[in-house]
Amino acid sequence: MIRKVYSDWDDNRIVATTVREVDSRILYRSGEQKRTVVYEYCNWGEWSDWGFDTVSGSQSRKIETRIIYRYADKEQGDECNERY
Repeated sequence: MIRKVYSDWDDNRIVATTVREVDSRILYRSGEQKRTVVYEYCNWGEWSDWGFDTVSGSQSRKIETRIIYRYADKEQGDECNERY
């Protein structure tokens, strides 16, 4: 089995071709709501770092997601091992 060498993760969508295999992942991050009593309003605190672990939202936790991509070029003679 040939081990594929993938590119670094990137936010730009990459399209698979007959010579390029593409992998994608969903990243999550959360921000906690904090209340400022002086003017009776709420705003969102600092966002966490992006990570692969699924995060649940709540009334006081907002979740953002983004999809990242990477690719590995197939070598000549490399048979395509489909994951599906």
